[in-house]
Amino acid sequence: MKRNLYWKGFAFAAILACALLLAACFEQPPVVPDGNEAHIHSFDTWEVTKNPTCTQQGEKVRYCACGEMQSGVIAETGHSFGEWVVTKQPSCTEQGESTRYCACGEVQNNVVAETGHTFGDWETITEASCREKGERVRRCQSCEYYLTEEIELLAHQYEVTADNRPTCEQDGSLTQTCTLCGDVKSERVAASGHTWTGATCTTPKTCTTCGVTEGEALGHSSAVGKCARCGQTVAPTVHLPSLPTECAMISFDEVLSKVRVTSIEYTFEARELTGPGFELEFTIAGEKTYDRKGVDGNTYVSLAWKLLDDEGYVVRSGQLHVFNLAVGDKFKGETFRYTVYDLEPSSSYTLVLEDYK
Repeated sequence: MKRNLYWKGFAFAAILACALLLAACFEQPPVVPDGNEAHIHSFDTWEVTKNPTCTQQGEKVRYCACGEMQSGVIAETGHSFGEWVVTKQPSCTEQGESTRYCACGEVQNNVVAETGHTFGDWETITEASCREKGERVRRCQSCEYYLTEEIELLAHQYEVTADNRPTCEQDGSLTQTCTLCGDVKSERVAASGHTWTGATCTTPKTCTTCGVTEGEALGHSSAVGKCARCGQTVAPTVHLPSLPTECAMISFDEVLSKVRVTSIEYTFEARELTGPGFELEFTIAGEKTYDRKGVDGNTYVSLAWKLLDDEGYVVRSGQLHVFNLAVGDKFKGETFRYTVYDLEPSSSYTLVLEDYK
């Protein structure tokens, strides 16, 4: 400290002396010896008389040939530090320190920031399930610090194990079981209710799902021939006699022959003749069972038939003739047609076979 004050005082005195000398030079007229021109100083190069340091100024002087001296100040050099050297390593959570030095012995310190944690991958400690959460951890690779975290519950993975499907009128149930933990859940499945199709001429209102019916068919609505509601050609119904049945051909109360009728086939076909109606086509088959002339006879067989309406009135009648039959011969008679007019959609008829007389 005393040394610094000494040098500062010395510098101040030197500067002051130079200033006074210069002032004297300017105030006094130049010396003109023997009538020569005025003298002008010509200084030589600067000479360092005191080297500057990092924190203190230096000094320099120069001279004129006349002996005049000029002094000057040399600025401080400032510190010149070397590289930073870490003197205390930082950790994940604590700062470190670094230091650098100047040639003059000056020391400068600095703070090194914390490194922060460097975590590895997550490690599962406890696996999660559908019923319990799991746990996992990850550790700092530089210190003993670690983080833990819950693993959320797994979602159930259900499969259907029982399926009691509902019907239109009864509830059902659905049972599902988790394939991971065995958890079982059941739920009621509401009855679907009927899905109805409207009644038609021939069918009542019907559920398309279960087939149950409700009410009655509407029935055909028609004058004759075709239903005004559905456009269908409406054929009457024919009730046949019980088979087999036996019929005889009789003349003057004498039985000439007999046949046993074993089948009757019939069809209806709509016709537009003199008016709307249906043509009835039927075929009778059977076997000749008796002939007055014996088995070697060569006679014919005749049958009488009539068609009755649902009130018992005869609407048509006729005969069927089959020729050249011996006893035991089977026959399927020719097809016979006739037309019945003005039939109602729900007409019902009965075919009656009788002895031919």
